[in-house]
Amino acid sequence: MNPAHEKLQDLLAQRNTLTDQIWLQCDKLVTAVLEGKITEETVIQDIMDVIMDFYEDERFRLLDSRLCRYVYKHFPKIASTCPNMLRLRC
Repeated sequence: MNPAHEKLQDLLAQRNTLTDQIWLQCDKLVTAVLEGKITEETVIQDIMDVIMDFYEDERFRLLDSRLCRYVYKHFPKIASTCPNMLRLRC
């Protein structure tokens, strides 16, 4: 195998591992929001932003759906700042 191709394969494997780790962390954070353990709006918005960065992965889309439904009901200020995004994402 070509060394450049091997390096690319290694980098892709690292990316996948990092994506898995980020998903696990986001899942924990979304659960904490849904349980009322995280209520700071800027933190919730940051979580939503990270999820959007990985939106091509279905796992993140499912997390986003759970989170934005909750945000829509419990954090109208956040929901009012991005109603079109929420409408498209939920």
